[in-house]
Amino acid sequence: MMFQRPIRTVNSLLKPPVQVPADSSGKPEKQNAAFNKKHGAVKRQFEPGETVFAQVHQNNSWNWEKATIIERIGQVNYNMYLEKRQRLIRSHANQLKTRVSESSTAQGPTPLSVFFDGFGLSNNEPLRQDVNAEEIDPHVSIPNGNPQESDELFYSEESEDEAPAPPVLASIPEIDRRLIRLPSRFQSYWMA
Repeated sequence: MMFQRPIRTVNSLLKPPVQVPADSSGKPEKQNAAFNKKHGAVKRQFEPGETVFAQVHQNNSWNWEKATIIERIGQVNYNMYLEKRQRLIRSHANQLKTRVSESSTAQGPTPLSVFFDGFGLSNNEPLRQDVNAEEIDPHVSIPNGNPQESDELFYSEESEDEAPAPPVLASIPEIDRRLIRLPSRFQSYWMA
């Protein structure tokens, strides 16, 4: 009992091995589940013919390129065809991202088209360019309080030939300009 367990010897090989049920402890499954939960691991499986973005490594850098899955090799490796380079590569599932093909995105409504449809607008019309910069008066201000005052400002019957009065600016209080003397410990840094 020196080792706190039975020691395996040649005689222990004479006995048949004890069968331990696989579901008794469940330690690897619990450990894998805890790891996946902590690190956000997601099991990814791709089918042949599916379009993906593949992480292509070249010259000490990498970028995402469009690819199509050709076949699955093992549990997590895939052969794929790069559309831009026209060649086959093999990648791990962690180096792949799903891609929605262009034909499927064109079929459904986009958020912008839903917005235009909701307000009865057409997204094919060009933006209005009929307002000139000379027509905009920078001196006109809208009062914040009474809406009747703003109506009078915009719908006044004055002739258009008169120039509007410039806005009255509030006076800015003077800033105290007294001389501030630095402490003597900064005397070596004073500029003459």
